[in-house]
Amino acid sequence: MQVNTSSGGILKELLSSAKDLQISPDQSLAQGIISSQALTQLFAQYEVFKKQTGDGHFGKTAQFWVQYMDRIWLLLQFSFATKTNSLDLHIFYFQKLCPLLFSMDHQNYAKYFGVYYIMLVNLPQQSKDLLLANGFSVSRSDTPASRTAVDMTIEQTINKHAKTSGGIVGFSRSLPAYYRWCVTRHNRAQYVSATYQMANIESKNCETHKESSLFERKLSEKAVKKTMDTFSAFLNPFDTEREHLVYISSGQKVPEDVADDLLKIEDVGKKSFKEFVDTRLKDKTTRFHKPLTKTKLKTFGSVSKSTQIKSAKNVVKIKAERNVFGQLLVLSQEYQIDMEKVLKYPLSPVPWSLSSPDGLPLKTNKATLLHKLESTFNCFESHDFSRQPNTAYIIDGNALLH
Repeated sequence: MQVNTSSGGILKELLSSAKDLQISPDQSLAQGIISSQALTQLFAQYEVFKKQTGDGHFGKTAQFWVQYMDRIWLLLQFSFATKTNSLDLHIFYFQKLCPLLFSMDHQNYAKYFGVYYIMLVNLPQQSKDLLLANGFSVSRSDTPASRTAVDMTIEQTINKHAKTSGGIVGFSRSLPAYYRWCVTRHNRAQYVSATYQMANIESKNCETHKESSLFERKLSEKAVKKTMDTFSAFLNPFDTEREHLVYISSGQKVPEDVADDLLKIEDVGKKSFKEFVDTRLKDKTTRFHKPLTKTKLKTFGSVSKSTQIKSAKNVVKIKAERNVFGQLLVLSQEYQIDMEKVLKYPLSPVPWSLSSPDGLPLKTNKATLLHKLESTFNCFESHDFSRQPNTAYIIDGNALLH
C-alpha cells in the first residue's frame, strides 16, 4: 500500500532538496521547499490516500492506525494553540477533544470540558479581545512558540519556588504560620526566581528551543528510527491490506465486536457530546449533575485473557499483580523465604519474554537472532562437498548447520 508519487520523481526531488537543506541550512531554501509544487502535489496525494484509508478501503488495521494518528495530531495541535496563544485554535481543537472523553467514559472530564467549551464559544467579544491582548497562556522567555498554560505556569513558578523543606505539613497546623506563608509565598517565589537569574540558571534571552539543539535532534532521530524498526520487525499496518483488525505485535486477529467499537470511538463520542450539550446545557431537560450513561466501548484491553484455577472451595483467577514484590518482602520478615531464589523466576502469570500482558504470544524478529549468531564468527570457511561424498550435511536457508 503506497502513495502514488508519479514514479517516485516527487519523492526523489524532495529528498534531494531536504538533504541539501540539512548540509547547509538556509531560510530561503527551506521556504522554497515549502512552497514548491512537488511538496504541494505530494500533500494532495497523501490526503487522498489518508481519506481512502480512513474510509476503510485498505482494511481495518490501516483504518484504525490512521484514526490513532489523527488523535495524536489533535493533541499536538492543541498544545501548539497554547504555545502560540491562538485562542481560535484553542477553541477549535478543544471541541474535537470533548467527544473522545465521552466515548472513553471519562465522565467528570467530559462534563466540565463540555461546559468550558460552551463558555468559550459564547464569550463576549470584549472578553475575547482581552484574552488575545493579554494572553490565555504565559510567556516566560523570548523563545517563540514556548508559552505555557496559566495553571501550569503557577505550578512551575510560585508553587514550586514557595515550597519549603518538608512542605507545609510541618506548620500547617499553626493557623498564623499558614496565613503568613500564604501572604508571603509570592515574595518567596520572586526571590528564588531572581536568584536563579543572577546565577544564570534561568534566562529569558533565548531565541531557540531546547528541542532544536543538536543533542535533542539526535535523540529524536534515534527515537524515530527505533519506532520504524519496531514496525518493520513486527507488522506495518500500512504495508498490508488486511480486512480484519490485527495486533501489530502478534498478527493475531482482534474480535469483530472489539474492532467495531475501536473504529467507531469518534462517532459515538460526537453523538454523546451533542446529546449532553442539547439536553443539559441548552434545553436543560436533564439535570446537569445526573450521571452520564457510559458507552462501554470495548478496547484492546477487553481481549485480555485470564486463567482460572480451581481449589477445593473456590475458583481463583490468575492475574498480574503490581504489589507481588511488596507482599513477598512483608512475608519474608515472618517466614523463611529465599528471595534470591524467588527472584530467579518471573513474578507474573506468564513469562513476559514469551507472552504479552494480554496473554498473546510475543512475535519476535528472527533476523535479530541471525545477526547475533553471525557476529560470533570472525570468518566463514568454504567447504568442498565433492571431496567428502560419504558425509551428510544439514543445510537450511543457504546456511551450513552441521
